[in-house]
Amino acid sequence: MSKKLEDPQLQRAIEWIAYNDDPSELDVKEMSGQISVALAADLYGKKFSEVARRVVQLRIVAKVREEVAAPKVKKVSSKNK
Repeated sequence: MSKKLEDPQLQRAIEWIAYNDDPSELDVKEMSGQISVALAADLYGKKFSEVARRVVQLRIVAKVREEVAAPKVKKVSSKNK
């Protein structure tokens, strides 16, 4: 029995929400109450909490990647000037 492939439009909706709708929020319970999360969940037959969890997960991964990719700046003390 094969696993049903997920709709790529749901993934696009999750990505849009993650980057555009209150992008600093990392609390799944808070995100579960967002209208955009509710809309995506209703349209694609998912639970609000599942969509919210995936939005937050994507935000955390993006944040970590951003931090890893950021150049490291060495602080120079005033003594070395």
